[in-house]
Amino acid sequence: MYIFRLIIVLALLSFDLSSNKDVNLPPRTSTEVSDIDPCLLGSWRVDIPSMSIALDRPVSGSILITFESSPVNEITASFDVTITRRPPQSATKRRVHTGTLSAQMEMLDPSNHLKKFKLTSVTLGEENSHKRYKADGDWVDIKESTEAFFQNTTFVYSDCMPTMLTGMYTIQLNKETY
Repeated sequence: MYIFRLIIVLALLSFDLSSNKDVNLPPRTSTEVSDIDPCLLGSWRVDIPSMSIALDRPVSGSILITFESSPVNEITASFDVTITRRPPQSATKRRVHTGTLSAQMEMLDPSNHLKKFKLTSVTLGEENSHKRYKADGDWVDIKESTEAFFQNTTFVYSDCMPTMLTGMYTIQLNKETY
């Protein structure tokens, strides 16, 4: 779904993502009916090469996103991703995101052929690390701006099939089979 957007968000964390609105909503109760797209249910692994092409920069690592209907509309993700700036000689300038995320998703009205959702009640795991490294090796903690990005972004997806999904316009996700 818009988990692909999450991936894009991780790549774009250098932008000012501050907001005056509080989007932390209380979690939904178990008596609520799920409105999640049934096609999304299950675990999806982000195709890192397609993410790299979409961001036009080198990306390495892994992202796994799981959509569940119970608890209602829950999304969990685990990630260990490094996004390097171009040109290649700037390899020391990079963003590294490791950890987990849990949130509720709220489906939004679709537009054109794209389905949309937002994340609410976003929680980053205590083990999370979100750092932007400078060329000299110094780093800046960007955990707060990463969390704000997840709370303020509208995620889009299309082409949801049993084994493949297209998120954030061009990023491919592949269904995990166990």
